[in-house]
Amino acid sequence: MTPSSQFNTVGTLGEKLDQWSNLIWDVVGRLDTQVIGDGPFEASAMFGHAGTLQYCQLDSTPHRVERGQAMISRDDRDLVKLVVQQRGRAIFSQGGREACLGPGQWALYDTRRPYSVTNLSRVRQLVMLVPRAELGLRNGEVGALTARGFGQCAGVERMLPTYLARLFSEIDEVEHSARAELGTIATHLLRMALLESGHKSATPSSREILRLQIHDFVQQNLMNPQLSVELIANRFRCSKRNLHKAFSDDESTVAQFIWQSRLERVRDALGDGRLASRSVTDIAYHWGFNNAAHFSKAFKARFGLSPTRYRADVLSSIPLHGVPNAAH
Repeated sequence: MTPSSQFNTVGTLGEKLDQWSNLIWDVVGRLDTQVIGDGPFEASAMFGHAGTLQYCQLDSTPHRVERGQAMISRDDRDLVKLVVQQRGRAIFSQGGREACLGPGQWALYDTRRPYSVTNLSRVRQLVMLVPRAELGLRNGEVGALTARGFGQCAGVERMLPTYLARLFSEIDEVEHSARAELGTIATHLLRMALLESGHKSATPSSREILRLQIHDFVQQNLMNPQLSVELIANRFRCSKRNLHKAFSDDESTVAQFIWQSRLERVRDALGDGRLASRSVTDIAYHWGFNNAAHFSKAFKARFGLSPTRYRADVLSSIPLHGVPNAAH
């Protein structure tokens, strides 16, 4: 995927809804879409990646989207979704809570649990999808943070939407390697905003601090083929046992987190048209893999396609206008 791709609905109401649903499925997950009111339905989007952070700016007339359990079961991505309301008003519902957002406010929701978004007027929203593992949130912590309004308190909570808006507006002018770092900064700011908000403990445990430090260290050192549990333990002067304890509440081990993070970075690079001249193996080795066969097997297990097929499908489906050609 290029830094930013553009999409606009065209055709009849039914065709537009189908197009919008297909785009939403590809970019932010499977959702059911319903128009609100009798007016015409219009929608457009700009979307892309900044490292492992996926972003999408949506403009649309009033409509409602809902993600039910049946759709969740067909989409195994483990993501936390952040929505910044830039124009209009919308109601976000999840877990028995509702948050009504106006411009400048933002909310989180968990893509692995049912939710709905009701756009009451014409809206513009900036959507960020963050892998849960990189955000450093456990399942219970995510549930306590969803469908709550953020952005009214001074500090990082209010700074975050400004940074994300500037990131989105300038991303096409930034080199590929720098985009990944900017995405990491956005994830850090989100984590800081949540800590600052008071919805999480203001004094995290030493184990949680170590876990977050490890997350950051791994993201900064993925290109090092020597990155390992042993290297990390030496860096933080702790035993491997304590290292594994820090990850005991996560759904992945330290080694799995390293592996998955590298796969995500390679996936993003394969979808960047400006890197089309570089071989798949070269990109994989750039991100720390040292065995092409093992990499290809792991990539297919994670994303369902071989690296070569994934690259071909993504680069051939980049939409300039109208409907993307990617399979759903």
